[in-house]
Amino acid sequence: MRRILIFLLVAVCAAPMYANLSAIVFSNLPQTPIFQEKLEDFLAYSIYINHYSPEWGYPVSKEDLATKALAFEAEIDKQTNRTYDLELLQLIVLRYMYNIDVENCSQKIEAKVSVLKAQYPNDYRTSWIYGNYLSSSAQIIKGVDEFIHVINRIDDMRLLHPAFLEDYSYSCLFSSMFKNGFRAMETAAELRDVNVSDYRLYNTFKDMLQQPETNKNYADKETWVIRPQGDHFRLLSRILGTSIYLEREWNLKFTGIDNKQSFVLLSPPNFLSSKGKAIGITVLFQLSIADITYDTFSENIKKTISVVNEEVKIINGIRFKVFTFENPSIYTDRGGGRGYYLTAEIQPSEFSNCSIEFPYLVTSNEAETGLSYYPLGQDFDRIDHPVFVAILLDTCNEIFTESSIFF
Repeated sequence: MRRILIFLLVAVCAAPMYANLSAIVFSNLPQTPIFQEKLEDFLAYSIYINHYSPEWGYPVSKEDLATKALAFEAEIDKQTNRTYDLELLQLIVLRYMYNIDVENCSQKIEAKVSVLKAQYPNDYRTSWIYGNYLSSSAQIIKGVDEFIHVINRIDDMRLLHPAFLEDYSYSCLFSSMFKNGFRAMETAAELRDVNVSDYRLYNTFKDMLQQPETNKNYADKETWVIRPQGDHFRLLSRILGTSIYLEREWNLKFTGIDNKQSFVLLSPPNFLSSKGKAIGITVLFQLSIADITYDTFSENIKKTISVVNEEVKIINGIRFKVFTFENPSIYTDRGGGRGYYLTAEIQPSEFSNCSIEFPYLVTSNEAETGLSYYPLGQDFDRIDHPVFVAILLDTCNEIFTESSIFF
């Protein structure tokens, strides 16, 4: 079995990792005296097995706890009134037994989850418990995906159990989703009517995200990072709150923030025109934090091209001005120049960077003990300033249709 330990380069969080039993509605469990007695016993010793301990230092042996947990799991199996909460409790017991190295628990957990998801597809608590299990068994990306699946189905996180949000926050911590974890923790604090600073993880999240300075230059590697996402990549800038889709075969150049602006240049593989020519295009991103108005920024862009059409489009929730331009004096062997120039203004908000984050696993070092160590370093928060975006598609009439589809 593989385990996971999280090493924070900034701060160490000693808070409990999971609160699985909070998912149970205990009034929906069998109320017979025998079952309730065994349940109370399980709750008493669950504090020793609700997490993995690389070095056992508790006053009761791991073997004795395994025996007791196996007996309680068998008692759950005997119950005839199979409520969802009883089934979920059994999943939690299996998950706790996994923490103390009881054999075959992984297979039983997977089988139980499959049954619960099929029988109770609308109850998010299965994904909650399963996500915790995956995250603690060195399957971090899959674990966070279970939480994200729930988050994406709910319009308002305040409809979720605060313990779910607390667990989600921990999963966000070791999957480099710091802003989403911070937001979930704030929501959990609101639901519990406590100060968010009461959470020991709060200062860890704060320390992980440095606030960038508006008047400072940043090197390219400070401004941008390339991360794999499925079968493609993302070029991310936390400072600028930007995520750009990439594919492996594209050529890429980018700059850091210099004189309050940064540039990204993409060149996909050549397009084949209807005349059989292999013609390349470029897409240029300009991101500016200049001390000007958006109207001034947009008009300055507009002055550089011969606009033939101007419209407003909402793209991924962002309001863009879209300028279509033509320039017959360039690319004359390809029907003349033609393309698009888009501009937008993106204001900072309390949710800045939440939408650009996705689960990402930092490089791990696996020890011979089967533990996986994941070092986490500091990163930047989004700059507290409007970001002006300009995107240029530089192409020609001969492949304008093909490149427009790409764009």
